[in-house]
Amino acid sequence: MNYEILKNPMGIIHISMNKGEKVTAEAGSMVFIKGDIETVTSMRKGGFLKTLKTVALGGESFFVNNFIAREDNCTLGLTGNMLGDIEVINVNEEFIVQ
Repeated sequence: MNYEILKNPMGIIHISMNKGEKVTAEAGSMVFIKGDIETVTSMRKGGFLKTLKTVALGGESFFVNNFIAREDNCTLGLTGNMLGDIEVINVNEEFIVQ
């Protein structure tokens, strides 16, 4: 999996995926798909109460989409639901950035 952050006219992350690779993203963040990518919608990880806290305090969606490449050379474009930039943050645990 490779990605490139494009910033003009708005922040979009352009992801190249091969068969079996998976990306999890906020519901409503998909801009475009090229190739055979399956979309599976589910509740956020961590159980109902943790998800409810995330939705109430973080303003995030209750659901997320999992994009799974079913063939090589698929492309996925994602963006945020608000104006702003996309930046890379290296982390060792899960957290929410608003």
